[in-house]
Formats: sequence, C-alpha cells, structure tokens
Amino acid sequence: MTHTILYVDDEIKETGIQRVLEREGNYLVCPFSDGRKAMAAIDDGLVYDLGLIDLSLQWGSDGLDVARHSRQVNPKVPIIILSAYDQPKCETEFPICLLKPVRTERLLETIGQRLPR
Repeated sequence: MTHTILYVDDEIKETGIQRVLEREGNYLVCPFSDGRKAMAAIDDGLVYDLGLIDLSLQWGSDGLDVARHSRQVNPKVPIIILSAYDQPKCETEFPICLLKPVRTERLLETIGQRLPR
C-alpha cells in the first residue's frame, strides 16, 4: 500500500525532503509551497495519510494555520511539524516536531511510526 503525504514547505526544492520521501520512503507526495493552496486542496477533498508541514511559511499563512486546518477537516490524519527553531511554538498542540535539517533516517522512522499499516 502506497501512502500519500501532504508536504507543505516554502523551501521544497532546497530541502530535498520530497526526493527522500519519494525515492527512499516510496511515498506519494503532494507538495505545496504555499499554505493557502494546501488548505484549498484540503477543502477540495485531497486525500492524504499524513501531513508533513513546515512551521514557518511565507506567502500569507503559517504552518500552524495549515496544520490546524488539516486537523479540523481530517482529524484522524497525523501531523508532523518541521521547524528550523529549537523550541517551536506548537509543541503542545502538535507534539511531533522535527528540527530541520532532519536526518533521512529520523524522518522516515518518524513518518513510518505514524502511518497506518
């Protein structure tokens, strides 16, 4: 079974995370560099098994907006927050937070633990 990951990061090309998810994790990735477009896709019925969302986004909405919207529309879908900051402001609301840059093994392990088998 191939899992689909909603990946929201305004630096998609720079991080290399999408390539890791597709090539090493064998995941189908729905990438968005704009939080508003990600939320619109969620509203339009985008089906995904996990949200991987960068905390700091440019262009109008931050990662918390996207994560909260995802949880509101799809409450059973797990969310993993990515952050370049050591103490992200979302720890209590979204306790699974990976510090960027994240090691490939840690990223894939964390995702694998949260996806349905």
